[in-house]
Amino acid sequence: MVIAAILLRIFSEDYGRIHYIVAAVYFTIILIFVTIINIALKAHTKYIKWILYCAIVSILTNFIFLLTFTIGLDIYFLEWLAVLSDYSGWGLIAYNALKLEDHVISTIKIQL
Repeated sequence: MVIAAILLRIFSEDYGRIHYIVAAVYFTIILIFVTIINIALKAHTKYIKWILYCAIVSILTNFIFLLTFTIGLDIYFLEWLAVLSDYSGWGLIAYNALKLEDHVISTIKIQL
């Protein structure tokens, strides 16, 4: 995933088809990871449910981008929307972890 992200920065949209191939690889990997992570976290009792809904929007955005890519449509706005939703999804998962950490710390303080 990191190599694909680096290659996306090297091969900008000016490179044409190379950029789209690297972008398709990147978004496929992101789609797989976000799906697996949210399936795993869904069963956790402290997982904030509205973050799951935001993750579903991110998954759908990535899927629609990949679908339009395979059809051959060049929708730049959709690519940036997919990137924004991916980064927002990772940020929300980090936010959930931070809230979980706050809960654990407050529980430890109460027990002491």
